[in-house]
Amino acid sequence: MLRLIVCMIGLFGFGVITAEILNNFNLFNFKIRVYFLAVPISLIFLVSELLLRHFEIKAASSVSDEIKYQRVKNYYYLFLSGIGFLLLISIPFLWWGAIKKLASLANEGVKQFWQ
Repeated sequence: MLRLIVCMIGLFGFGVITAEILNNFNLFNFKIRVYFLAVPISLIFLVSELLLRHFEIKAASSVSDEIKYQRVKNYYYLFLSGIGFLLLISIPFLWWGAIKKLASLANEGVKQFWQ
């Protein structure tokens, strides 16, 4: 249960970071609200986790259910690998955004750190 909560919080944070990156690139005429990206990512993880546990419990009853469980587990790991790959790709964009913001603050003169 703790792993589930920690993963959902982490994926919510990933959604927040992704929304902010997309908003900073000004790809759209509107700002993406953080909740429209972060909540679905967390909920998709929760549903996939619950489905995997359902198939795992059901797998003990027959061989065909065991095969279904293995197939679902493979798709689940593929899904998590995709999220990990997206995290890996987003790191340079996150750094670029932070460096760009710091450079623009340096050009404006002296500012207090907390503003």
